[in-house]
Amino acid sequence: MKQYFLNIIVCLMCWLTQAQNEFHAATNGSSQGNGSIERPWDLQTALTQKPSVINGGDTLWIHEGVYNGRFASTLNSTLKNKNISVAPYNDKTVVLNGNVSSDKPSVLEIRGNDVTFKNIEITFIGEFSRDMADAHFQNVDGINHLSGEDCEFINLKIHNNPGSGFGSWKSTGGTLISGCQIFNNGYYSKVRGSGAGIYVQNSSDKIRMIKNNLIFNNYYMGVEVWSATTKANAAFVKNISLIHNVIFNNGLPAGHHKNNLLVATADRNGINRATNIVVEDNVLYHNTDIANNKSSGDAGSLQLGVNKGAALKNVRVKNNII
Repeated sequence: MKQYFLNIIVCLMCWLTQAQNEFHAATNGSSQGNGSIERPWDLQTALTQKPSVINGGDTLWIHEGVYNGRFASTLNSTLKNKNISVAPYNDKTVVLNGNVSSDKPSVLEIRGNDVTFKNIEITFIGEFSRDMADAHFQNVDGINHLSGEDCEFINLKIHNNPGSGFGSWKSTGGTLISGCQIFNNGYYSKVRGSGAGIYVQNSSDKIRMIKNNLIFNNYYMGVEVWSATTKANAAFVKNISLIHNVIFNNGLPAGHHKNNLLVATADRNGINRATNIVVEDNVLYHNTDIANNKSSGDAGSLQLGVNKGAALKNVRVKNNII
């Protein structure tokens, strides 16, 4: 009988350690809160909780409202195949407004593994400069995912940021970007519009999946599968799939169409070649002037390769409408 009850206790303890927990952040939250619905955290405090507090399988609910600031998430799941979920509470509207005084270069910066961000709006609200020559100009991206694998970004609305919409960098393999609307991001630099919808790299053997997104009217290119490094010593533009996206009219806010999609690198060593890239079932287009049947600008919808020193390797382009 003793052994029977001991087994029950062990099973109960295992269940408790794996139970899914719910935490809360709100506009009236505090760093002195405990994450309960009665005593929510402020958003920045919530996003920096350690795995001993928020871990895989747990949900961070963000309550309705506009969160003014630039935020950094270090949430990190240590449980294999279990993501932390960050989402609006009761499906209400949650907006991160980066139009504040700050030296942070993005509205939301992310470092951490296995975190899912869903149904959040990332933007600048109110008046702000998009001209690099303006003394008050701030170059601020919407999201910069700097490190951490197997994260998910689902149904985000990323728009009107004076920088790129989404930077998905080389140390973030296995990332999924799906169902997002990414538009009107960017600014005027000295010679042209700058700021892509998505700038993506990948050094991992895990596939980076970009699918079912709507990406348009950014000041520079729509999606850059790209590295500007000319003397690379490692490969970090590889294993990226773009499927079922609609990408159009990028570059137009700055006056000239640019590539809706670029797949290439500038490497002259032949080491960092765009490798194992899939471009399938997408729609890419630029609107034309109906009066004269001409497009505005100097770019097509799709560019594959830039220089012979970094020839593409195993790139599949299939069933797209261009």
